[in-house]
Amino acid sequence: MRYRRAAAWLSIAVLALGATVCVGWLFGIPALQQLHPSLTSMKLNTAVALVLLAAALRLSLMRSASLARVRIGAGLATAIAAAALLEDALGVNLGIDELVRVDP
Repeated sequence: MRYRRAAAWLSIAVLALGATVCVGWLFGIPALQQLHPSLTSMKLNTAVALVLLAAALRLSLMRSASLARVRIGAGLATAIAAAALLEDALGVNLGIDELVRVDP
């Protein structure tokens, strides 16, 4: 029971973190795009994957949740990670980072 409670709180924290970074990217607020001023900004695809994984974890903790929804969230996050890995490994640009472009 203690682990379920910890997982529930952590899923909320990760969801909030990912959503905050997404808001930073959507509205062009650099301070919301990074965890700390001395660190580089988090990529949008990473933030979206965090939101999807946190939502999937939260859903998996609910007794009434559909397993299909949990798998869809985790599968989408895995697809984002696989595409980013392919970009780095093959040196190609799939345009993942340019899906949301904010011009100042």
